[in-house]
Amino acid sequence: MIDVDVLLDRVCNEFKKLFSRVFKERQNGYYMIVAIGDHGDGYIVCISGRRDYVYAKIVYSKDALFWNCTYVLESPRGLFIFSKNVDEFIEKLISRIRA
Repeated sequence: MIDVDVLLDRVCNEFKKLFSRVFKERQNGYYMIVAIGDHGDGYIVCISGRRDYVYAKIVYSKDALFWNCTYVLESPRGLFIFSKNVDEFIEKLISRIRA
């Protein structure tokens, strides 16, 4: 079982190592995390936690017309992440940011 609160805290902590500003909020049944660097560049991650897995979509902040999960999930830009545990999710997320 995945604890979404633990996942969100871990994602925010990892992002704080890489970005100067990190924000999170609940939106339309999803959790949105926005991470912005010193030059205004960054990422938007929309996360949906289920009992046995979690999925998310990550987009470059400048590619998102609107900073909300409805738009991000429907946008053709970005990458999806699927995972069955928190550690795997964090590893996949960070590898996509560094790619």
